[in-house]
Amino acid sequence: MTRTLLHSGVWRTLTAIWFTSLLTGAARAAPPLEAFGWTSRVAQVAMNPAGDLLAWLDQSEDTERVVIYDLSAGKMKRTVDVDPVTRLNWIGWADDRTALIESMGTFTVYGLPHVFEWSRTTAADASGSATHLLLQPAQRSVVRSSHLLALRTAKPGTIMMMSHDFKPAGVTLSGSYGGGNAIARGESYRQERVFRVLRKEGSGWKTIHRQQDAGRMIISGLTEDATAIIAFGAVGGERTKAWAYPLDGAAAKVGSRSAPATYYMVDFRKGTADIIDEDYPALAAVPLGTTESIWYKARDGADIPAYVTAPPGVPAKNLPMVVLPHDGPESRNYPSHFDWMAQFLATRGYVVFQPQFRGSTGFGEKHRKAGYRQWGGLMQDDITDGVKALIEQHVADPRRICIVGTGYGGYAALAGAAFTPDVYAW
Repeated sequence: MTRTLLHSGVWRTLTAIWFTSLLTGAARAAPPLEAFGWTSRVAQVAMNPAGDLLAWLDQSEDTERVVIYDLSAGKMKRTVDVDPVTRLNWIGWADDRTALIESMGTFTVYGLPHVFEWSRTTAADASGSATHLLLQPAQRSVVRSSHLLALRTAKPGTIMMMSHDFKPAGVTLSGSYGGGNAIARGESYRQERVFRVLRKEGSGWKTIHRQQDAGRMIISGLTEDATAIIAFGAVGGERTKAWAYPLDGAAAKVGSRSAPATYYMVDFRKGTADIIDEDYPALAAVPLGTTESIWYKARDGADIPAYVTAPPGVPAKNLPMVVLPHDGPESRNYPSHFDWMAQFLATRGYVVFQPQFRGSTGFGEKHRKAGYRQWGGLMQDDITDGVKALIEQHVADPRRICIVGTGYGGYAALAGAAFTPDVYAW
């Protein structure tokens, strides 16, 4: 059998004759352990689109290098040394003459105990000209990581990339790049649980999508005509979908506590707003409860915010009431968010009371910190005082009140039944 070996720029032909024998005595000698322990001689072999050049990682020496080999000429065209503090992750071709080399390394951030990984992509021309680091610091404040999104774009000599920039504030910036020019980016604010998609506009950025209290969107590229950004995420639902956000448009969410959200794609050039999807399509034409923001006095004189949802078409007078404390407890209910549970109960004829007891977020640090060490204490008193306030206002029937919740809300429900059994119906 004849094998042709390309390595270190030399064509080598090895001819081997294979014999099959019946071993009746000592077993055939096993290969030495070293033969298995060596690092593979070559790795990451990639052919260019034209089929006349190969690129691979040469690991035969102490220093790794990338070899570009000319198949038609039968010789090596050039080599690119691999930085010894990095490891080569991937080799590919942007076009017939440009190899792309992705390497990986690690870094640390002051004040954080973790070690983070970064990646770099280098373009190497087969002719031997100087290599080019893509997304250099001059194009970004600091490039922590870069990933290829598309090797083929409508514009020759360009590729599309995405970079990640880690900052101590917890902001991750994702940008799609074509020809070195920023096109779009995403910002994820973990503490506020907000994700935004922005497009480049002159020297600044313009928000075209904003998402509150939801999983982040992942920017993955542009549409074929380069007029919209493609992103993946669960907008208005639990399933991840692919979305296209026009660069000259914006995604708008329209909804309230009394109306499920509808998502629109607004095209500023055409002056149109098309429906993307609805949170609860089956409730689009259903009469729902109305929600009112209120404040009431606690027994120590503190002002406590709350939300009261009344049944549709019924005056909120002496009605059965469900107390629905939120989870957390360092959390809150939002006046602009549709609450399916509150609306479900309201359509069954109940008034729904959602107190933002001390310890809740969103009403100032004093209000939040007042809940420290107050499980079953001041926090529970705030809930009870709210119930009594609605009884005094003749909103709730004192004989028909119950309390229910999940997480901390479930604890508050148990505490309410245990500490103030006279308040709730049995």
